[in-house]
Amino acid sequence: MTDVLLSSISGIPHDYQSALKKSGFVTASDVLLSHVSDISQRCRLAPQAVQEIVNAVARALDRPPRLLRDVMHDGSEVITTGDTLLDQMLGGGIRVGMIWEFVGEGASGKTQLALQLSLLVQLPVAQGGLDGSACYLTSSTNLPTPRLVELLHEHPLLAGSHCNLDNIQTSATKTVTSLLYVLSEVLPASIDAAKARSRPLKLLIIDSLADLLLEDKTSTATLADRSRNLSAIAARLHALAAAHQLAVVAINRVTDAWDRRPDADPGLPGELIYADHARIFGRAEGGSKSAALGLVWANQVNARIMLARTERRRPVPAESRERKRPRLAEDDGGGAVRVNDVVVRRLTIVFSSACSPGTAVDFLVTSRGVETLAEDDLGNAPRVLSVPATGTTAAHAPSANVARPPLADVSPLDVGSVVGDLRPPPPGDIPTGELDEDEDAYWREVDDFPFVDDNVDLAQGMDPS
Repeated sequence: MTDVLLSSISGIPHDYQSALKKSGFVTASDVLLSHVSDISQRCRLAPQAVQEIVNAVARALDRPPRLLRDVMHDGSEVITTGDTLLDQMLGGGIRVGMIWEFVGEGASGKTQLALQLSLLVQLPVAQGGLDGSACYLTSSTNLPTPRLVELLHEHPLLAGSHCNLDNIQTSATKTVTSLLYVLSEVLPASIDAAKARSRPLKLLIIDSLADLLLEDKTSTATLADRSRNLSAIAARLHALAAAHQLAVVAINRVTDAWDRRPDADPGLPGELIYADHARIFGRAEGGSKSAALGLVWANQVNARIMLARTERRRPVPAESRERKRPRLAEDDGGGAVRVNDVVVRRLTIVFSSACSPGTAVDFLVTSRGVETLAEDDLGNAPRVLSVPATGTTAAHAPSANVARPPLADVSPLDVGSVVGDLRPPPPGDIPTGELDEDEDAYWREVDDFPFVDDNVDLAQGMDPS
């Protein structure tokens, strides 16, 4: 059964909707899996009225049977990431009919990859796209349209293509209520309108889900409320993805993860306790960061992709970041070339139903977009005269000298307030101003374009050419 929100079923009167919501009946399964007398007692409704509600839910879920030849290709469409190696890792690309999660710390490349996908989905099928459009929902910030314009001109697959900002819609969803309303009411109408324009909606991006649901202080009540909201959001996302064969990308952030105390209860022999599940499904192998929103959300997503910044850098041609201050290097012919040092990031598949979990790859974020690093990239790079200090991946090498804060002794609930990186900076004598790779600082240098207002079509008031 495909679960749907009761609020999206038009056959239930408004007063019944309110009574159901107050009593904790949010989705269709909440009603269908409960006895009529139980619903009647909790909602203070007559049994006859409850039976009418059950019938309305059953009618809304009624679907005629489909032939196998009509459904065998459902979920087979994929959106290219724009990088061949990354596509291979992900089983061909971003598959439709699924909820994909991009999770990581700030400036790890989550939004960069999402922006890239919102343009690549417009490509013809022969080039890895779906001839489709995208919807980008923001929760706390405006959409960085200057970056979209840059990708249109710099990315090898997008430069000179027919992709443009006309096929990207954006809306601000500042609260859980507004997000549920958009998913239940606004998006279905947008999907129908996109089909009429011969550009079906094939990609939905939510940036970021954690901003709506993480509290500064957590308690049993707030965690229970968050679990209900996550279940309601996920139910609607799955329903949209399955019914319209679109890919859903939800961006999430991380919290610090701490190993359990030696004297903590290990559970029964062979038993996987909460901490084990959180480590297996919430972290990259050996990582010190865990995905936020807990196991309730982890059980709702089909694939979790973790991105992280490392302490390593790679030289790239200065053209890739014209606004960054370059330095001189020496090419194979002895001549001087201008290069920039770009921070290396790490992408790891934590789990997935479409590709092999545990695989990882290094990548860079340049003006051309997200680019993975092959093993021979160092051999192809210019020979640098002044080699920067090289460290191990930050996610794999936490400092042993950092004292454990008091929160380390908290039971493994979702601690929304712990988001900082407590590790000291890596050793080395690199001038921080010259090698600063913080994405916010970069865009402060580059931004000559005004941000668009929320709740408007990106194409309004902007010429992508």
